Amino acid sequence: MDEQKRKCLYCGEPIYGRMDKKFCCDSCRNSYNYEKTHKQTNIVRNINAIFTHVYKTKTGSVYYIVYDQAYLPKEGSPDSFLLVKFDER
Repeated sequence: MDEQKRKCLYCGEPIYGRMDKKFCCDSCRNSYNYEKTHKQTNIVRNINAIFTHVYKTKTGSVYYIVYDQAYLPKEGSPDSFLLVKFDER
């Protein structure tokens, strides 16, 4: 009788078999875990897309923006950068 009360975490269908099962089939288990991790990854991806980008000035200088900081590679010195606080307002 307890088997009838247990429901799949993904689709809500009844679960039969082992007592510790949480999903009715592999497809539901995979879908549940994919959605769980995919949403978290999307949040990070969306934030990074908003706060990391390239900014080109009218004079042709290219600043690489990472959140609220921007850096500009110095000409003639590949290991030197100019670091500035970036405010897009």
